[in-house]
Amino acid sequence: MITITFNPTTPEQMATLARAMLSYIQPDGLRPSTNMQPEEIDATPPTNLAPLNFVEDKPKKAKKPPAEKPAAEEAPEPVTLEQLRAKMAAVSQAGKGPECKALLVKFGASNLTSVPAEKYGELMNEVGAL
Repeated sequence: MITITFNPTTPEQMATLARAMLSYIQPDGLRPSTNMQPEEIDATPPTNLAPLNFVEDKPKKAKKPPAEKPAAEEAPEPVTLEQLRAKMAAVSQAGKGPECKALLVKFGASNLTSVPAEKYGELMNEVGAL
């Protein structure tokens, strides 16, 4: 199937389009005279017809993949005892041993294993600030 779109904007264009359409759809004996001048052709559209709705072919926009959530909104992974022990050992060996012991006391523990697991994240942040 071939689709042709016309968009006449002047009476002359409308008359030319009307002639072409009539010559295509009418039998040979009923074709209009080809020697008619544009001013002789009534190019006004009929008023009793329903308007035509033409659909333009527009390129479809590619859908964007959903935006990924920033890492800040994601819940951080829980800190493990092994991670906390490694961090505290590194800070202690860097000369901050007394400060690490003070943090344990602040969290109500005498040693690292007596710190409640739900406080590991807080303690890790404080050790990191040393």
